[in-house]
Amino acid sequence: MAAWLAAVALGARGHYAAAATHLGPLARSPDPVLAALAAATRASHLRQVGGHAAARSWDARGLHRLTAAGAADAGPDGAPGLAAAARADARLDLAADARAEVPLALAADAPADVRLGLAADARRKEPLGLAADVQRDVPLDPAADAWRDVPLGLTVGSRSDVQLGLAADARSDVLLGLAADAVGLGRVGEARRLVALDTGDVSPRCRVRRSWLRAEIELAAGNAPAAIAPARAALGVEFGSIRHRVKSAIVLGAALAATGERDEAEELLVGNLRIAADRGLRPLVWPAALVLDQLGHTERKEQAVDALRCVLRHSDPIARCHAEASPWVPTWLFASAPNR
Repeated sequence: MAAWLAAVALGARGHYAAAATHLGPLARSPDPVLAALAAATRASHLRQVGGHAAARSWDARGLHRLTAAGAADAGPDGAPGLAAAARADARLDLAADARAEVPLALAADAPADVRLGLAADARRKEPLGLAADVQRDVPLDPAADAWRDVPLGLTVGSRSDVQLGLAADARSDVLLGLAADAVGLGRVGEARRLVALDTGDVSPRCRVRRSWLRAEIELAAGNAPAAIAPARAALGVEFGSIRHRVKSAIVLGAALAATGERDEAEELLVGNLRIAADRGLRPLVWPAALVLDQLGHTERKEQAVDALRCVLRHSDPIARCHAEASPWVPTWLFASAPNR
């Protein structure tokens, strides 16, 4: 698990290229739970740079691994499992997504691509030497770190409580990931159905994510008042992660801003933007700063630009391409190319 946790920590700081060198090998792990967690994490990192369609393939791949191992078919309290629910909803077409190849075969090639910096692309787009920057951030042998982990050993009929908890979290991660992908692709109804399936007993981390998604769905549907309750619920979950608490506050701040509750929104956003900046959580800095900019704090725009530029400099070329093409990532704020 150490390599997966390292990738999660790197992603929290926006070091997506370094995280990808861990996640590539882990997504091919013989352990289906570890593979699903890795796939869901890579999907999350792609979403954070606007690559929702690419993230969907990774989330579906994680679901496929769990389903093949029987870890996703057993829903809570005898309810239909993910695989059965997905098959019943042809619109989701998860089976096709799960079988689809990840763009550019990143699952197989991510470690090599990132460590080499996709040399031709890096030379063309990154005169400051992204490849060198990435290599400084990446452990010398992340694959070795990954395979030193003891496999979680998910086998039907012989699961420990820890393994069952990890399997439940992995199930929740891929399901909520698919819901987040749907939000980004404008499929709000699909996102609602996916979140409704996530009813299992999961860790506080997954309960926080579940509340985020419920709030984000309402915001995407144009129903900001309905986003406030789940956003407050996320902030109220007892969980030791500073990043999750800061993001929960930012989601609530955005919901309050959308409903005209300006004073509370500004208090939440200003305070938690400061924490995010102090902790190096740049993927949270730029969206919080942009919301404040829209509330009239125009001095925050430059802070957003600086944070986003830093995130993209530490992203692999595939993630940068998604960011440049995405309507969700304001690369138009840059006077020149975002990596220069």
